[in-house]
Amino acid sequence: MALSMFNSVEEFENWMEPATQKVVEYTGEHLKYLPFFFAVFAAIYFAAHIGWGMYGLKGRKKANLASCCMSLLHGSVTSASAAWQIYSHLPFSLDAPNNAAQDILMQFSTAYMLADEFLFLLPCTPDDYLFIFHHVVTVGYMLSSLFLRRGGLSCLILMFMGEITSPVQNTWFIGRDLRGTSKVANTVYELMSPPYTYIYLFVRSGVAPPLIAWFAWRLVTLGGPLPASVRYTWAFCAVLATTGSQIWSMKLFKGLQRHMAKGEPATEASGKAAQKEL
Repeated sequence: MALSMFNSVEEFENWMEPATQKVVEYTGEHLKYLPFFFAVFAAIYFAAHIGWGMYGLKGRKKANLASCCMSLLHGSVTSASAAWQIYSHLPFSLDAPNNAAQDILMQFSTAYMLADEFLFLLPCTPDDYLFIFHHVVTVGYMLSSLFLRRGGLSCLILMFMGEITSPVQNTWFIGRDLRGTSKVANTVYELMSPPYTYIYLFVRSGVAPPLIAWFAWRLVTLGGPLPASVRYTWAFCAVLATTGSQIWSMKLFKGLQRHMAKGEPATEASGKAAQKEL
């Protein structure tokens, strides 16, 4: 499911083999697909950047929507693929050895984070320290799993929780940024504001806290092959990300209250902080 144009992971690996034979000399086996995925996201970003520019957008708004295009692909692929991997390996262990599909998916996600970091966040929003830090922590988590060859399912659980709201979120972002120039975009924005808020609050403030509490407890109490320092660090990262999400949840909830009281779009009050989510 990671790449729908292929019927299996083996087909993708065979298709990529000529390119990876050269790349692996520089990246090692752990990251042999990373340059390809980074190039894909970079191509999407620059193509979208040009496209939104032709539409008449400029500056940060154009860059933000180009980033949304990358995020739409990343969120759709990773949430569906992570869900399938988790379901396929029930019951699972958080420190189980990675399989090929999990390694590919983590390289795919790492490539997106790096592309978003270096093409959008650092050049266009260098003051967005929290989200820049979020990408650094996320990349560090996935790279450690890739090099240890264990814990991929733990990454995928966090990936699923972080990306399941991405398609709705990015559609709302695009509608928000285009609502001043398009009646259709304005309609999409107004219609999606309440459900976007409800979905985010349900996932991030309803499901995530107890799930991540179990997740962190399991990591801390695991024995086995993973060093304690790695398990504690992963648990801390998961708790930190979930705690950060509650900041956005509070802002969205306040926006929902304004919407119910005054008829304003539910997420309007979230302001700059809602431009990206943890």
